[in-house]
Parts: sequence; C-alpha cells; structure tokens
Amino acid sequence: MRSELNSLDEALAPAGAEGLTSEQVRSRTEAGQTNSTGDEESTTLGSIIRENVFTYFNLIFVIAAVLLGIVGAWRDISFLPLIIFNTAIGIVQEWAAKVTLDRVSILDRQKTTAIRDSRETEVDSEELVLDDVVLLRSGSQVPADARIVSGEVSVNEAMLTGEAAVVAKKEGDSLYSGSFIVNGACRAILTAVGKDSYAYSVTHQAKLMPKGEQSEMIRSIDRLVKIAGILIIPVFAGLMYERHDGCQRRPARPEQGAGPRHEIHRDAGEIGCSVRR
Repeated sequence: MRSELNSLDEALAPAGAEGLTSEQVRSRTEAGQTNSTGDEESTTLGSIIRENVFTYFNLIFVIAAVLLGIVGAWRDISFLPLIIFNTAIGIVQEWAAKVTLDRVSILDRQKTTAIRDSRETEVDSEELVLDDVVLLRSGSQVPADARIVSGEVSVNEAMLTGEAAVVAKKEGDSLYSGSFIVNGACRAILTAVGKDSYAYSVTHQAKLMPKGEQSEMIRSIDRLVKIAGILIIPVFAGLMYERHDGCQRRPARPEQGAGPRHEIHRDAGEIGCSVRR
C-alpha cells in the first residue's frame, strides 16, 4: 500500500513542485500568512447582559416601580418580577445562540500532507502557509483555497454551496476550503489562507449578529413607543401624586352603626388609604 502511494506521489509531482523551503515557511509565518484564523467570539457574556438589562423599556418600568414605592403602593409593583424574569430569559436565549454560533465551523482540525523541502510532511491545517503545496487524496478536506498544479479530483462542495453534486476538477482549477475530495488525487498550491479563505468568510458571516438592520415599519413603531414612553412617565407621576394627596386630605368620618374599626377600601386600580380608629 505504501509503495502504491509513493508511486502515486511521483506521478503527480510536476517538474519543480518541491514546495516551500523551511526558510520560506518561516518568513511567511512571521508575516502572518498562516492558515490560522485565531479564536474569535461572536459576542461576550458581559455585552449580552448589558444589552438585555439596560434597555429603554426596563428604564420605564424601573421608574414606575420607584414612583409606586414612593407612594407606598407596594402591591402594585407585582409586575417587577415579571420584568426580571423576562430579562433573564433574553440573556439565557442570547447566550445559547452565542455558544451555538461559536461552534459553527466548516473546517475540521486535521493533519494535511504538505510538500516542504522536497519532502512530504504532516502539518496541522492551521500551520499551513500561503503558497504551500499540499497533497490531497480521496477523503481529504481542502484546508485552504488552492489551485491544482497536477492531478485530477472529484470534489464535494455541499458544505459551501448546499449542492450535493460532485464537481470534477483538473489542473488549473480552483479548490475552495471546506470542500472534500471524493475520489482522485492531486497536488495543489494554497492561494488564500486563514481569514482570506472562502470557508472563513462563510463562517464569519454566520457568526455575525447584525444590529440596527430594521425595516421602516419597525423603526416607525420604535419611535412611536419611545415617544409614548416619555409621555407616560410625567402622566403616571401626576396621577400617583394626585391619588396620594387625595388620600391624605380625605376626612375620616365614621358611618352610622360602624364598629370601632373603620376602613375606606380602595377600588381596583386605586391607591388605597386606610383610616383606623
């Protein structure tokens, strides 16, 4: 089996396809032309918490709760736990989405056979550099964008295009990172690595969380709600003051036949005041 692979390599190797030298690999690595994309997160837990806690609607509810607390209407602040629960749900949902997006990856962490110093060398896919010559066989995943310099292969690009059809590639054709070699073998030179590769652009777009991209209708509704929220605060404060002041000035007159204890009960929605004798 080993002799068959060696003969296959010899058949694929064109004149002058010795690959990069160790010095060329080192210079490209120092220049940052590697296949590593670095650890990139879509967002942080702190930013998720800030975006869900410090919102316009939460501000309105907090102000309303403070005003109700000032006038002593503690039972009317029953909405506050619901607001806290709703905020917590938003944080949990966004965190779960973040974890899922961070796991999105088209490229597997694998070993790739590169031709360096005229020898086959097993290299981690992230350690490949621009202009590396790699040997791809059936079952291999293309580690970075490349151009075939010798050989012919059939490629499955379903992870990139969504189409399961196998595409035939020959010398001079391009290979895109993330695709798989179905059959055949080839040598290819890497033309784009790391963040310049096609696979990275696909996963990067998937991980992006665009903000502010709203339709005109949504923007109009947001403006209307913000204006209403601004008007609600002074109106609500005025009502609370009027009701609280009315309760304090209301005379306490016992009714005929009333017992030693007299209460003026509040109706639904009123701030209660209780007079005891």
